[in-house]
Amino acid sequence: MSVHDDIIKKIKGVPPLSQSAQGIISVMGEADHDVGKVARIIECDSALTARVLTVVNSAAFALAEPITTVARAVMYLGDKIVLGIALDFCTQGLLQKPLDGYCSERGMLWEHNLRTAIAA
Repeated sequence: MSVHDDIIKKIKGVPPLSQSAQGIISVMGEADHDVGKVARIIECDSALTARVLTVVNSAAFALAEPITTVARAVMYLGDKIVLGIALDFCTQGLLQKPLDGYCSERGMLWEHNLRTAIAA
């Protein structure tokens, strides 16, 4: 099998984005999108709802009172963080797999990509 065929095979093995993530991307692509639409998409996915509420109520945000609704969480976190949570949630583990030919520790490629994106 050629390298080209191997790459194509691996690309076809990448799982598609969840319907929730696709919906959030679609809504956020609208020029004047409604935060309520994003919240409703998240609310239809119980696992994503739990993840968003866990993130917003984490020690990183040091809230005086916990946020208990998805709509408030989306307004507090903002579009970019909510989209990041949704994409991270549906690609869990994908960027943590070992890569043949990549001589760094597991997860280092993801950390490098994240740092590069932040720097850009």
